[in-house]
Amino acid sequence: MNKDKSEILHYSIEGTGPNLVLIHGFLESNTMWEPLLLGEYYTCIKIELPGHGDSKVENFEASIPFMASCINATLESLKIKEFDMIGHSLGGYVLLEYAQTYGLAQKIILLHSNFWEDDKQKKINRQRVADIVIKNKNLFLNEALPGLFLNPKKHFTVLNNLLAAAKKMDPKDIISSSIAMQQRKSHKNTLAQFSDKIFIIQGEKDKLVPLAKMKEMTLGLKNKMIIIPGVGHMGQHEKPSIVREEILNFLE
Repeated sequence: MNKDKSEILHYSIEGTGPNLVLIHGFLESNTMWEPLLLGEYYTCIKIELPGHGDSKVENFEASIPFMASCINATLESLKIKEFDMIGHSLGGYVLLEYAQTYGLAQKIILLHSNFWEDDKQKKINRQRVADIVIKNKNLFLNEALPGLFLNPKKHFTVLNNLLAAAKKMDPKDIISSSIAMQQRKSHKNTLAQFSDKIFIIQGEKDKLVPLAKMKEMTLGLKNKMIIIPGVGHMGQHEKPSIVREEILNFLE
């Protein structure tokens, strides 16, 4: 990866208090953080990943290290040196890469995310995403996004807003993000190295990050993990008050 390609990403800042960097997940934008009301407690620096929201990147390199380098460039431009970080799903992958490459933030929370490399079948599925998106982006989005929620009908308005925003994305950016996730490397050593500073928030019914798999992969690790009952992959929308409480408990 050529770090000279790194670009400053779109961001927004709200709230007062200690700095908290927030990185959304695949197909999302900064609006995903609104239900958590974290600006009441922190100065929230919300950064949109390449190709998502208003982060239009000319040379989108399809890799997690590239995304991490863009996060680093953005934080350097803001001259922010002390902060905690939260990453949802894809955002968690990027934060682990950032932590390993550029130095760890004070604390990191993986929100409905994981730290292992895709298995063979998952890599095949990521390629299928690319093949489908290039032919029919909206078909992919209409099938994929409802599956993020345990009960999508219960979150009809949120899901429709998520779909509307994702449908504005360039298919090439969706594909680049999918390939970046397909090619990412394991960060189990990162969790082991910083076991007291990396916290996992896991959804009980998460189909993308299954609880059984998380329990298997965290055997032998000392990182704190909390399981949010009755949620899928979108706890920030499904049970925001519980997720917020767990975030505040860990950071404080």
